[in-house]
Amino acid sequence: IRVEFERYGVDISRMRIDPDAISPFSFVLVDRDTGSRSIIFNGGRLPELVLNDEDRAYISQAKVLHLDGTYGLTAVESAKFAREHGVKVTIDVSGVCGAGC
Repeated sequence: IRVEFERYGVDISRMRIDPDAISPFSFVLVDRDTGSRSIIFNGGRLPELVLNDEDRAYISQAKVLHLDGTYGLTAVESAKFAREHGVKVTIDVSGVCGAGC
């Protein structure tokens, strides 16, 4: 994941790496004949994320904070903090309520 972010120029200076965590991932199965897709999702195993002063300082300097629904309460706290500092907040709601939204 880190390598892909670096390849696309994403700033990863605040990335935290936990050797015991498992990142969420999906397998997309495509039927060659029909093009229909099935998605198998694994939510991984992530430790709870807690904002610290360095995180807040970093967020306050951002142009956009994009959230994906992971870390519910921390995401809400981050979004509120970002908005208070004039940072645009976006969210991928598929991470919040699944494909049925």
